[in-house]
Amino acid sequence: MAPPRTLSPMFSPHLFTHSYDIDSIISALCAPHPQWLETQDGTLSPTQPTHLPASHRFLIEPLPASFLHQLTTHAELAVLTAPEQAQVQHLLTTNTLQQLPTHFAAGRPGGWLRERVKDAALDWLDMNDLIPPSMRHINRAKALRLARSIKIELPE
Repeated sequence: MAPPRTLSPMFSPHLFTHSYDIDSIISALCAPHPQWLETQDGTLSPTQPTHLPASHRFLIEPLPASFLHQLTTHAELAVLTAPEQAQVQHLLTTNTLQQLPTHFAAGRPGGWLRERVKDAALDWLDMNDLIPPSMRHINRAKALRLARSIKIELPE
């Protein structure tokens, strides 16, 4: 009789086993309909993939229409020049969320829009515990920017 198999430390069930591409999540957030992310292979599908365990399938709802309006007053607009800000404002008022990705490669204003959707994608990943442990500091860095100073006092 063969001895019982044990899992090698390299294949622990505690390892991060999700696979995805941030661009797929950005695309799903700008899609007209919800999509399912399959994190065993990183693909998106319009229907729930029942062949996967629940721990590897996640529904991505498109961003709400109010997202575009919120961007019109976003604090990060200040990093753009006045003409770039005007271009962003024009894009936000003349496009739908589904049209935004067509502008992502259009210079700094398009890149700025992509970064805002990417921020939303990182928030979505964080909320669904899909950021690998070694990368969790990335999204939390936004919260650290709010700290003004830290005063450390030694006990007397």
